[in-house]
Amino acid sequence: MLGIITLLLCWVPIFNNIIFIVAIVGLIFGIIAMVMVKKNPTKRRGFGMALAGLILSVVSIAGVLITQSIYSKALDAASKAIDDTYSSAAAENAPGSLSGRHRHRIR
Repeated sequence: MLGIITLLLCWVPIFNNIIFIVAIVGLIFGIIAMVMVKKNPTKRRGFGMALAGLILSVVSIAGVLITQSIYSKALDAASKAIDDTYSSAAAENAPGSLSGRHRHRIR
């Protein structure tokens, strides 16, 4: 169940930080369940379910890392665009510059 929840929410920007921790917990539970089933296969069943949870948790962790990378690149690009806009506006409005609103003062 944890694997399905983490897979569905791993792409959501705010939740994916929490989902990363939940996916790690799901990974640990999946490993524990697989070990328990392997030790006593006559009493315990559910190896396939444990394996599915383990795989979904691993895919969710990968999804979180990929989306974090994408969001990081997008934020860096936005920050750079804002800095470029601010520095070009500051250069146009600087005293003694020949661009922008100061052009009409030169005769």
